[in-house]
Amino acid sequence: MNKKVSDFIAAGYVAGAHGIRGEIILVSQINDLNLLDDCINEGICLGKDEKVLSLAVDSIRPHKGSFLILSRDITDRNKAESLKGYSWLISKEKMVSNERENIFLHEIEGFTVVDNSKGVLGKIVSFSSNGAQDLIEIMFLGRKVFIPLVKAFLDKIDFKEKIVHMKLPPGLVDWTNEK
Repeated sequence: MNKKVSDFIAAGYVAGAHGIRGEIILVSQINDLNLLDDCINEGICLGKDEKVLSLAVDSIRPHKGSFLILSRDITDRNKAESLKGYSWLISKEKMVSNERENIFLHEIEGFTVVDNSKGVLGKIVSFSSNGAQDLIEIMFLGRKVFIPLVKAFLDKIDFKEKIVHMKLPPGLVDWTNEK
């Protein structure tokens, strides 16, 4: 079965090559490093555009805030360099949170955001970060609005109804129709 990039979530990226044996430098953008442990048994998927590569993983070791991956499928530095810019892909099936656990953002994409005082604000169309916190992006009256996804503003997430209930402070966003 052919794997498509849309079957995965980007969890990091290949930053370059290390050494002459063809190790790749992998930068993780997720906190759940148990997913890296799975790579030893299951291999690793890398993607760019619509191309997905599956590679066997022989070893993983930490290196300056990233990880070095050695694969028998990459035999020299040139092959490793050619993977620079590829995304590290994790199957969407693995990126599902357990109850009472931190959620993976992709799990709430498309959910409706409802504020306790303003009512329905819009659907989550994307995510971003300002460095300090995750941001959800919604379309409100034809314009993009970014809302911090922090515990202080989050009331509850209803996965069954696909609704994110929030209690946003007054003045956080201009909710008028002005663009």
